[in-house]
Amino acid sequence: MSGEECGPWTVVLVLLNLLGCYLGYGALFTRPEGDWDSAAIEGIAAAAVFLCVLGVLGLLLSYVLVWRGILVRW
Repeated sequence: MSGEECGPWTVVLVLLNLLGCYLGYGALFTRPEGDWDSAAIEGIAAAAVFLCVLGVLGLLLSYVLVWRGILVRW
C-alpha cells in the first residue's frame, strides 16, 4: 500500500482518538458542585456515552481499513 492511500485514513483515526481523549478528560475531571447539580452529572454521562460511541466507531473503522488492505496490520 502506498502512503497516499492510508495517509488520510490515518489522520481520521488520529483525530477520532484525540476527540475521544478530550471527551474522556472532560468526563473524568468534571465535578458536580453537589447532588443538586444535575447539569454537570448529565454532561458527564453524555461525555461518557459519546466516548463509547467514538471508541466503537474507531474500532469498526480500523477493522474495515485493515480488512480492505488500506491499513496494514502491525
